[in-house]
Amino acid sequence: MRSGLRRLFQALLVVAILGVGVFAVFPTRTYLAQQDATSKERERLKVLVEETEQLKARAAALDSDTEIERLAREDHGLVRPGEEAYRVLRPPLPPVDLPEMWLVGDPDGDPEVTSPVEVEAVPPEEPISG
Repeated sequence: MRSGLRRLFQALLVVAILGVGVFAVFPTRTYLAQQDATSKERERLKVLVEETEQLKARAAALDSDTEIERLAREDHGLVRPGEEAYRVLRPPLPPVDLPEMWLVGDPDGDPEVTSPVEVEAVPPEEPISG
């Protein structure tokens, strides 16, 4: 009789431990996952608030005529009536010296065989003046 009672007690103990595991461990994992997600969202919110403050400061700066004029001159090359605009162009790129022939691998895939390939030098494009 004692061995049957002892086995019943052991079975109840195992069930109780499993019950504690189900009701304590799984919610704890969920809680920790939620805390991690909350932390990430707080960081994201912090970044968004900083960006919002920067955009508000930029919008406030754009309310002044001097800032608008500065942007019009620098970014768009605009001038006031009677003024002349000048733009300094970059010098053209120097020509590139290419060999008349290059040795490349065989098109059939044999790395030991090379064949000459004619190379034509193409002059660089002229910059667009504006």
